[in-house]
Amino acid sequence: TGLVERAFDLQLGSEALFRHHFSVRERSRSRGSTGVRFRIEERMGRIVQRIYVDRAPADVFAFVTDVSKAPAWDETTIEASASETPLRPGTVVRAKRTLMGRAVETVGQVTEFTPPTRFGTRSEKPYRYTIQWTFEPERGGTSVTRDGNLETTGILALLSPITRRVAARADQRSLERMKAALEARAR
Repeated sequence: TGLVERAFDLQLGSEALFRHHFSVRERSRSRGSTGVRFRIEERMGRIVQRIYVDRAPADVFAFVTDVSKAPAWDETTIEASASETPLRPGTVVRAKRTLMGRAVETVGQVTEFTPPTRFGTRSEKPYRYTIQWTFEPERGGTSVTRDGNLETTGILALLSPITRRVAARADQRSLERMKAALEARAR
């Protein structure tokens, strides 16, 4: 196994040994015609991405918040379920995901549910992360912003510049898949 995988195994199997915060360094990148842009703030593990989808905000919001559809567009999700539907703040979302080549179970909670404009989740295990989605009307479609914050501790914190870049690329591909799936349904 590689260094990242070994560190991941150590992180999941240990208590947080220490916290390491990196200085803020932003990177911007534009992905051709897909319209995906992202910024990484290494201190807090924040990854902000935007994409334009040629569908109404209500359609995009409904698609993203239907957790049963997540495996079709989110490349890290193997399966997902919610404790109740429709979703609301407090709803528990369980998902089996792949993380650095390993299957892990995440348990999160809906923190915000405001159709069709905002959706937020928070998870504590196996790592802390928050995701805030914003859906805004733009040019007859929707500007989608995904603002994620991953907090790494222990050994994984040392590798956070690498893990954040890996996460940013996976999230970018997932947003592109979400866009493609929604726009194909409109045809």
